[in-house]
Parts: sequence; C-alpha cells; structure tokens
Amino acid sequence: MDWFLKSVFLVMFIYGCSDSHETALKNQSIEAHNKALKIGQSAKTKIDKMKELIDTIDLELEKAWVDSVSKLDEDWKIWNSTVVEVPGHEHEHAHDEHHDHSHDHNAQIDLTPEMVLEVQQDLEIRAVKLNDRVDRLMEIIKTNENESVQEK
Repeated sequence: MDWFLKSVFLVMFIYGCSDSHETALKNQSIEAHNKALKIGQSAKTKIDKMKELIDTIDLELEKAWVDSVSKLDEDWKIWNSTVVEVPGHEHEHAHDEHHDHSHDHNAQIDLTPEMVLEVQQDLEIRAVKLNDRVDRLMEIIKTNENESVQEK
C-alpha cells in the first residue's frame, strides 16, 4: 500500500508540475496575443489616419503615398486574418469600441502549449514590424506635409 500512495503522489506531483508549466506557457501566449492585438490595432488606426492625410499631400507624390498606404492596409488585413485566439482564452480580452472583431476567434487548432506560444510570439513580431513600417511612412507623410505648408 505504501508503494501505491507514493506512486499516486508522484503522478500528482508530475501532473502538477506539467500543469504549472502549461499554465505559464498559456499566460505567456495570452500576453503576446494581447500585445499583438494592441499593436495591430494601433497600426490600423494610423493607416486610417494616413488615408485621411492623403488628400493634403502634393499631387505629384499622392500616387506613391496612396500605393504605399494601400499596401500597408492590405498587409494589415493579411496580418489580421492570421490572428487566432489562445485556446481557453476566447473572448476573454477586452473588446473596446475601437477593437477590430474581424480576426478569427477559432482556436480549434491542435497545438502544444509551446507551439501556441510560438504562434502568438510570431503574431506579435509581425505586428511590431507592420507598425514600424506604418510609423516610417507616417513620418515621411508628416515631413512632406510640413514642407508643403512651409513652401506656401
């Protein structure tokens, strides 16, 4: 009987450690997911603002800006279409009025917790890169806008 209790204790201990590890991975995945959504939404807000600024830009440069902003908007839509929830975290994040609901909440993918974390970290990295591209173009547009105003 002593051996049986030790075995049960060992199994519970191993399960508890495994569960704790999976919980830590899930929490990291949720954190990366939420950061990615926040960064992605920030990028989308800036893209929309740039679309409004296009009308104020010198007509010679307007075609290039329109093409650049359109490409960023297309890339954002592609990024957004790859957003998936962390399993067990569906709809737990705050849906404020500016949050885009068009990403896929389907978390029915059979992945290990390590793979889920990797997917969410990749999502975050791609959101950061997209946001950096948006920021660079926004800075160019603002610089051009300021130069146009100074010339007048």
